[in-house]
Order: sequence, then C-alpha cells, then structure tokens
Amino acid sequence: GRPAIRILIDRLTPFQRTNLPVCLALSDAFDDREISDITPIGIKRFFGHRENVLARFLFAAEEYLFDPIIRITHDDVLQDPELIDKMVAFHSEQKAEYTFISNCVRGMDCEIVSLDLVRRAWKLYRDRPIEHLSYAFRTPALNASIKEFLPPSGYSSKTRMSLDYPEDISALRLLFRLVPPTATGPEIVQILKKYPEILELNRLQKVTVYTCAYNA
Repeated sequence: GRPAIRILIDRLTPFQRTNLPVCLALSDAFDDREISDITPIGIKRFFGHRENVLARFLFAAEEYLFDPIIRITHDDVLQDPELIDKMVAFHSEQKAEYTFISNCVRGMDCEIVSLDLVRRAWKLYRDRPIEHLSYAFRTPALNASIKEFLPPSGYSSKTRMSLDYPEDISALRLLFRLVPPTATGPEIVQILKKYPEILELNRLQKVTVYTCAYNA
C-alpha cells in the first residue's frame, strides 16, 4: 500500500536522527514533482537536469555540501542503516575516494563517493548525458582510490532483491508479508535462506547478455 520510494526513505529515517541528511535528487520533469509530493517532511529535495544524472548528482551534493556522498539508487529499497554506517567507517579509515560493497543482497548495496571525485568525473564527462555513474567514477583516467567493502557475515548473500523487473515487485511483496518493511539486513537474509521459493518469483535466466546503452 506504499510507493517503493516511500519504503526506501522510511528505511533511511534513522539517518535523519543522526545528522546524516537524506536528499531525494530528482529531475525537473513533472512526474518527478509528483514523487516529491509523497515524500515525508524533513527530506531534502533537489531538482535538476532530467537527462544528465551526473549533473544532478554533483549539483545536489554541492548545494547541500555533502562530502562524501552515499549514493543509493531508487531500485535498491532494502537499505540497512547499520550496514551503511559500517561502510562509511571503512571508507573513512581507508581514505578512499570510491567505496563499493559486494557479497550482500542486491537491494542493500550502495556506494560512497568523494565530492572531489564527482567533480573530476564531471570535468571528464560534462558534455555527455552520463546515466551509469558507477562506471564513470571507476574510469581509469580518473585514477581514483577505489576500495571494496566486505559486509559482516550476517549480511552475506548472493541473492537479488532489487527492483528492476515486474517480477521483482511480486518477490518484494511476498518478502514484506514475512518481515516488516523495517526489518534489518540480517533478518531479511535469514528469511531469504529459510524461504528460497521467494527467489523463484524473480529468478533471472542463467545466461544474460547485458549492454549499456543510453535510452535504448
């Protein structure tokens, strides 16, 4: 009964209480204005270029002075604040410019990027409507300090519960019948291990050919 973006924001509300602001970075398209209308009071909002995601990301970070930036995409609705806190600590300890996470449920993953790296990527790609930011930040020409964060064992999983296909909606609805939308990452991992049939609902083919093409 709730939009996916609202579930995602609700899972991130603990950050609002620890002085880590949450910002919804939207395009200036009319549909995105409607999304803004259903988000809770207290969430920062930014409206920017509807095609250039990199521009929107950079200008939102500069407006609110975010550095580093925890980048969460709207299809990963199972974010866990405690896991993100651990990842932020790792990013700081390693003095990294870009930190990514692996071996966790797809849907809990995010990335952390320094503002300086975003600015360097902008200088390199400002004339292109960059959509897949992860690839832009990892461009060898930027010579970034990139680190991989391995999560605690309670989060370890190779399952995919992101919101990419219509079947994913069915899988997530079933998951939220078994655990509340506020469930922790380890609680979700345990349910997915106990009920592997959930993953039959949105199981992908064994072989997938995937190419990145902008709006094609």
